[in-house]
Amino acid sequence: MIADLSQKLELRFWDMAIIMLTGSRPIRSIVSAALRFYQNEALTKKVATIFVIACAGFGTGILAFTVSSLF
Repeated sequence: MIADLSQKLELRFWDMAIIMLTGSRPIRSIVSAALRFYQNEALTKKVATIFVIACAGFGTGILAFTVSSLF
């Protein structure tokens, strides 16, 4: 019963979302750019590498702050 209700709600949501998204030019351009980015494997790898380096830098900064707070 609850699963049936959740499925109906999900279908209603996607029905409304699809209608709203197809009429929105900015959303279509964002989705189009995201798909081009996602399908470009070299660019995706570069962004993933940059993200990993940024996370490592953030973690190093937190570690340095913690160590400096202790002493």
